[in-house]
Amino acid sequence: MEELRKLEQLHTTLTFMQSHNFVPSSTLDSNRFIANLILLLLQPCGELNLDMKFRLLSEYLPKISVSFLEEASQWVRFETDERDYQEVNDPSGKKDCLPLQINHEEVAMVGLEAMERANSTLEDFCRSYFMFHGVDIDSPLMIFKYFPVLAFTESYIYQ
Repeated sequence: MEELRKLEQLHTTLTFMQSHNFVPSSTLDSNRFIANLILLLLQPCGELNLDMKFRLLSEYLPKISVSFLEEASQWVRFETDERDYQEVNDPSGKKDCLPLQINHEEVAMVGLEAMERANSTLEDFCRSYFMFHGVDIDSPLMIFKYFPVLAFTESYIYQ
């Protein structure tokens, strides 16, 4: 659902840009990039208002070069890889900053929060599924035959 919401926001932003003749390029990738940038600027960020964000962007955009971005992308990848392989007993003593080592065999793959978010989707799905396929909604056997697998799958998506 989150991805659908993001796509809807992107589409709305692209439509807004077209309605104001603010289409920077004929290529879809360029337009999508600008729309994502606009969405980023519209997101709340602490005490920053739109004017402050615009001033920050105006100040720092000239300082960002292709070589700077290439170096940043290598650095970010390096940091991510380094963090993934960091050991639990760090000699620096900063144990509260280390990633949590989890044995995935002992952890539930679907949390309660995800199940709660999936609940309304499941209700809508079951209602329409039973209606279209002529299944008796009053028959618990039919509901419980398919519902556990469906509930797990939908909850896993929301996880």
